Amino acid sequence: QSAKTAPAVPFQHLPGRCGFGDCLLASQKVTVEGFGEAIQLSDLVIGSKVLCSDSLADDTKYVEVTGLEVFTSKSPCVAIKLEDGSSLQMTTDHPLEASTESKTRVLHAGQLQPDDVISCFRKVGLKVADVAEQDVEERCYASVSVKQPERY
Repeated sequence: QSAKTAPAVPFQHLPGRCGFGDCLLASQKVTVEGFGEAIQLSDLVIGSKVLCSDSLADDTKYVEVTGLEVFTSKSPCVAIKLEDGSSLQMTTDHPLEASTESKTRVLHAGQLQPDDVISCFRKVGLKVADVAEQDVEERCYASVSVKQPERY
């Protein structure tokens, strides 16, 4: 089932929400099962399956989207540049699994360091090249809920 054919459920646009964290910019792209190209988070629909890190299996897995909120906020944000030249932007408190040569741990995005390796919306780990705090300004964020959130 692709994002384009999943039943359309409108998202909620909630101004000023992001104090609870775990948010990505709504323009960030996500890998969706059965869909050829990554799509923007704001284009997801309930029932789509997105690629997530599985903390129990130590792998990635497609997981069903059960909720989506898109909203504007002035939350602190970081831009993470990866070794392949791609970049991600998210709130500083977004949790990510990061690995070094000696250990794997869950960090907030604002705690990442160059050379940490993350696996985010992909099946391969990429080394962090740079982490830069962004000016606090009004941005459009997306918060995605999935089945078994304690696992993914």
